[in-house]
Amino acid sequence: MLDITFITLRSDKVEISVKGPTALEDVISVGNLGVTGFGGHFQSVPQDLAHYRTVKVPSATKESFIEASIDMGILTNTGSIYQKPRTPNNENKVSFTFGLFALTRDDTIDSEESFSIAINVAEKTLWQETFHVNITQRNDNETINNIEDSRVAVAPTRALLGNLLQYEVHLNLTPSAFTDIYVVQEFDPTNPITLCSGRFALSKNGFNVIWANSTSVRAAVISDLGQIVLDMGRLYVSEQRSGVTAMESTAVLELFFFVDPDAVDAGSLRGGEGVGNPQPVKLRIGRRDDPLLVSVEPLNIEPK
Repeated sequence: MLDITFITLRSDKVEISVKGPTALEDVISVGNLGVTGFGGHFQSVPQDLAHYRTVKVPSATKESFIEASIDMGILTNTGSIYQKPRTPNNENKVSFTFGLFALTRDDTIDSEESFSIAINVAEKTLWQETFHVNITQRNDNETINNIEDSRVAVAPTRALLGNLLQYEVHLNLTPSAFTDIYVVQEFDPTNPITLCSGRFALSKNGFNVIWANSTSVRAAVISDLGQIVLDMGRLYVSEQRSGVTAMESTAVLELFFFVDPDAVDAGSLRGGEGVGNPQPVKLRIGRRDDPLLVSVEPLNIEPK
């Protein structure tokens, strides 16, 4: 959490930025920089915290972010005495929050990395500081939560045999906790809708989801369980902000399915002239030992 008390500021352009390591290797990802509150002398500026959008700069690999910044526009402090502390309390304060995420890499354990914070007022650097952090081993004994609930936000309604389909699933997660994301589809040789891969949508995740691996994960078949699975790893959700948007602690998962023309006889999918045959999309997502059922509408499939 970062609190800034403006003493000399009256009405000026303000920008806040956080910069992480810039090496080609992804070590630390700069996460969710955002505004959390204004003091009473800033009532003239927009008070909607979601109004102040974070701009992130991706790393060379596109798998993390090396910088986050917020252009606040013109901030006006309405205190009565210019260039002097107006009150001894928090009326001159603007509060920010930001997150950093150390990626899981054995070669960086026990190393020291740095990041910096800068405040620019009227195109000049008012304050800048560099901080150092030590990378430690991941604690595999952390309590792992299940997802709270899920919602399919984007889904096709019709498809042809041979199509590749994309679904977007929103996962509501518990703040200040780790959550296991394991995707399970029960294998059914008569159903042509087959799970093939998945990835997190970095740009769509909620504010409290500091980082998620955007690399595509290929599905694996577990023959003895009759399942097709995706192990998406675990996510950490912070509790930096709440109530600003409905998706503060939501992770967005993109799932890809193949409509296999060899799974069934194409003729059996025709329900009538111009009518597709509805096929269920059965899916469970959550902790490995207890994935929760996801409500997905049936998909109408027609042969080519």
